Amino acid sequence: MLYYPHYTPSQERLRSLLLFSDKVSLIVPNVDQFGVKRRQRIDEVLSQDDSLIEMKDPTYRYSGWMDKDGVAQATENLIAKLVEETEQEGDLTPIHFDQYGHVSPGQDDEIAVRWSQKGWKYVAEEKFPPNFRDIFFTDGMALRVGHFRNPETGDVIEHNGVLCHPVLADFVLARMAREASIVDGLPSITFGGINYVNHLFDGDQTHRADRFKLLQSSMDLFVPNNIRSSNIHDFFSIRQEYEGVRRLVWRYLEDISREQNLDLEMKDQETLLERLEDARNSIDDELTSIKKQIGRDRFTAGTLFAFEAASTIGLAALGAHLGGPLAAAGTTSLGIAVLGGARKMSTLGKKQDGTAKSIAMSIAKIERRGVPARRAVPNYWL
Repeated sequence: MLYYPHYTPSQERLRSLLLFSDKVSLIVPNVDQFGVKRRQRIDEVLSQDDSLIEMKDPTYRYSGWMDKDGVAQATENLIAKLVEETEQEGDLTPIHFDQYGHVSPGQDDEIAVRWSQKGWKYVAEEKFPPNFRDIFFTDGMALRVGHFRNPETGDVIEHNGVLCHPVLADFVLARMAREASIVDGLPSITFGGINYVNHLFDGDQTHRADRFKLLQSSMDLFVPNNIRSSNIHDFFSIRQEYEGVRRLVWRYLEDISREQNLDLEMKDQETLLERLEDARNSIDDELTSIKKQIGRDRFTAGTLFAFEAASTIGLAALGAHLGGPLAAAGTTSLGIAVLGGARKMSTLGKKQDGTAKSIAMSIAKIERRGVPARRAVPNYWL
């Protein structure tokens, strides 16, 4: 699986991805990979099995999305809209640049306001399409600030950091990840509604809503609740035991995908996302019912991850209405206003083949004993 938009997910999200995948791919420029590998949640996994996490340098590799018809112009339109909105708000001091287009020294306060108060995000410069960087870096919505350091440790997180308006940052990261998914033939996964919309939506291009998208909308319902508290050795033991559960989950999701026609190409993204939300609701209802049968206080929706499905549906509806590949990216505030009518009632019939019960019982078994007993495992897991 290919994770985006950050360099790394949190520990519990990383562990959850490793339950469902043989390898997790991260998009990290070469210059930043050493520091990312030193992060505790990454290092502890690599120290047990260095094949489970791979890092992909995006430099000159995932920029094809800007070459598609109309995307460059649409990007310029989005940036112009953000510039206009920022100027209307009138509470940001203009930034001055040096002859190379980088932020001039002595503007730490202006940078701090954008980051800490306005929610701007740091993005590695290598993630921007190299042939179109003038589009991004000339209007003050993406600022090349150089080294971005961890405020607590002082360690360099990004050597070529760009402080970016959050709407533009989410769009660039998601579109780049979509291109990476196509180039490398890997299913991509994220944990954020707006990023998900940007990743899927592409004007008139059709998209396939397969089991990976259904997994993204429902992963938290299948994850044992003790993966966060387990030490790394116990997590690998859980992961080994979970291999059987993973096969059951994939079969379960494939069945639901067929029942809901989620493997068909759909131009209407709102319908696609409504079906994913409907499927998630059905899975949640079925697992909740089984939970009551087996007496386990478990499987409450969204405990680990917020999929933001209702928000995603609202944004997709606006994207379809406004048109263009960037429509959903620029309507975050509007998306909140339509949440009330976004959620749909589940119409999925209950499955009667016992797969869900087997999944629930297996997960409950892992959780019930807290820390699994040690068993014989390959040397590279110890």
